[in-house]
Amino acid sequence: MKKGLSFSKRLFLSIMGVVLVSSAISTYLIQDKSFKNSKNTAELYMDSIADINVQKSKALLSKAVVISRGFASYFEVALKDKQDLKKEDIRELMKNMLLKNPEVFGLWVEINGGILFKTDPNLANKNGHDKDGRFAPFIVNVDGKIDVLPGADENYPDRPWVDGPRESGKEFITKPYFYPINGVQTLITAAAHPVYYNGEFIGTVGVDIALKKMSERVRDLKIFKNGYASLITQAGTIVGYPDLKFLSKNINEISKNKFFLDLPKKLHENKKLVYKGIDERNGLMSEFVVIPFQIEKTGVYWGLILSVPIEEYLENTIYIKWFSIISGIISFILIGIVIAFNTRLLDRNLKNITNGLTSFFSYLNKETSSTEQIKINSNDEFGVMSKQINENISAIKIKLDEDIALIDEVKDVVEHVKEGRIKQTITKNSKDESLNELKVIINEMLEILSVNISDDLNKILDALNSYQNLDFRHRIQNDTGKVEKGLNNFANIINEMLVENKKTGLVLAKSSKVLLENVNLLNTNSNISAASLEETAASLEEITSNITQNTRNVIKMADYAKELTTSANEGKSLAEETVTSMNEIDNQVSAISEAISIIDQIAFQTNILSLNAAVEAATAGEAGKGFAVVAQEVRNLASRSADSANEIKSLVESAINKANNGKEIATRMIDGYQGLNDNILKTIDLISEVEVATKEQQSGIEQINDAVNSLDGKTQENANISNETKNIADETDDIAKVIVKNVDEKEFIGKDDI
Repeated sequence: MKKGLSFSKRLFLSIMGVVLVSSAISTYLIQDKSFKNSKNTAELYMDSIADINVQKSKALLSKAVVISRGFASYFEVALKDKQDLKKEDIRELMKNMLLKNPEVFGLWVEINGGILFKTDPNLANKNGHDKDGRFAPFIVNVDGKIDVLPGADENYPDRPWVDGPRESGKEFITKPYFYPINGVQTLITAAAHPVYYNGEFIGTVGVDIALKKMSERVRDLKIFKNGYASLITQAGTIVGYPDLKFLSKNINEISKNKFFLDLPKKLHENKKLVYKGIDERNGLMSEFVVIPFQIEKTGVYWGLILSVPIEEYLENTIYIKWFSIISGIISFILIGIVIAFNTRLLDRNLKNITNGLTSFFSYLNKETSSTEQIKINSNDEFGVMSKQINENISAIKIKLDEDIALIDEVKDVVEHVKEGRIKQTITKNSKDESLNELKVIINEMLEILSVNISDDLNKILDALNSYQNLDFRHRIQNDTGKVEKGLNNFANIINEMLVENKKTGLVLAKSSKVLLENVNLLNTNSNISAASLEETAASLEEITSNITQNTRNVIKMADYAKELTTSANEGKSLAEETVTSMNEIDNQVSAISEAISIIDQIAFQTNILSLNAAVEAATAGEAGKGFAVVAQEVRNLASRSADSANEIKSLVESAINKANNGKEIATRMIDGYQGLNDNILKTIDLISEVEVATKEQQSGIEQINDAVNSLDGKTQENANISNETKNIADETDDIAKVIVKNVDEKEFIGKDDI
């Protein structure tokens, strides 16, 4: 039988299964919670970076808008109040504003000529005048150095800082663009504000912001290891990017991703956007976070884009995940080691207990004569259990020893009883009440047997052996038991019965001898008469049997003659049908002969045609060679057809001759069958006459036979009665002899006195 897992192994596997499931669940929950927390932390980190940079960019741009707004208000109030403005005061004001706002790159005034000051061609390109002499100062702060530059000409073809505010009628943020300042192409954007006088647009003032620092700040922004930031306008112009060569370019020039192509249109929704996809810059699966922001309620939106590889911003999550898994595995292994150690200890203790109990059970089953103690010396539950088991085993062993002593004495008593000595008593005692009760019952049973049967069964056996040997003279001496007394009385009764039987047997023997002699004489005479009648009856039966057999044979001859007549008629009919078939065959063969003649003629004509074809082929020369071969083959086929037709014709003629011979034979058979039929009819008439005479003879013999059989029956009956009487006499004589013989074979008192 296949051995199953031990209890300790099953316990170990069960606990380890529970621990494994618990570890897996806890690891999953920890990992899931850690993943969510780490992801939230990473998202908060990214949001904080985005918020800081958005606020910095927004603050700079908003400040430019506020400055341009205040600067425009300055001119509108002055014009409205007809203040006496001076060019120098305006230049100083602009310089002070630049010094107080170092993040501002430049201030400019673009008001139509003749409104603030008259146009003076002599001042062209001097102290803030354009080439036409219009006062249009453009003052810049380049690394702490203030320069006054001429503004763009009033007829400059592309002036978004003027056209934008004029068209929108409010603050306007220009598209970032490169502008040469002191020979250096500088990426700038302008916050322009329209200036109105008497409700009419007269120009703009604004603030130029160099985006270099902003672009560098965005470029240098590192998120984790490979994360980066980008800054775009609502027109899709790139303001900040890790690669500065893409500055001022449109986003559709560096990306074909639909999300980024549609992004400029979505900035005005002013909602945080999140997108996951392949970063076209580094080829990594990344998460993109877009933070739109509005510049000082101008309706102009820019967006900061953060791109972070998912593996990096989830790096802590992945670390925690693997840390949880590995720590769970290590914990599972450590727990497994501890449980394995304890289960091995449990298994060893269970084996010790099992071995002790097995030894005890072997002792109980008489397989061994001693038991082994369970050797567990610990103070735990197993130690207490082993101590209690050992104490109980010792107590049970003492009790079993007493029981064995009692049983051994019972065995001795049983052996004495087997020898016939019933007068025995069991003296040993046991702590087992059942065994003590059994002892008392056995003692009482022996006492009852002694009283009812005998103290010594051997005396009864001796008496029975004598009786078995047909000696009924033996008597049991000192018969104390009831059975002993009964046997002695039985012997006396048998003795008296045997005396009476011998007397009766002798008288019966004399009477049966006389009866037997008379019966023998009667039996002899009866047997002689019966034998004579039996011979006569046998002869008559033989004659009757012969006549009966003759009658049956005559009847069978009549039946055979009738069957022969039927067969002769059938033979005649078949012969006539044969003649008819022969005539039909003759007709068919004649038709075949005619068909063969036609085939022979066709073969002849075909042969002639093939000869003509051969002649034509020969006439045709080289072109008719193939046709000549075909003509030769046709001629060969015609010859073979003619030969076959001749052979068939010969066979047909032979068949016609044989069919004619068959018709003659069939005609003679018909005549023979007719003569046979006439002779059979005459034979049937003779057989009928013999049959009638035989039946009359059979009837007379049967009557004689019945009379003899009746007489023979009576004689046989008398003989049987005589025989039975003789048998009875013989049996009676035999019985008398047997009775006397049987009685003489027995020994009894008074045998020789009869």
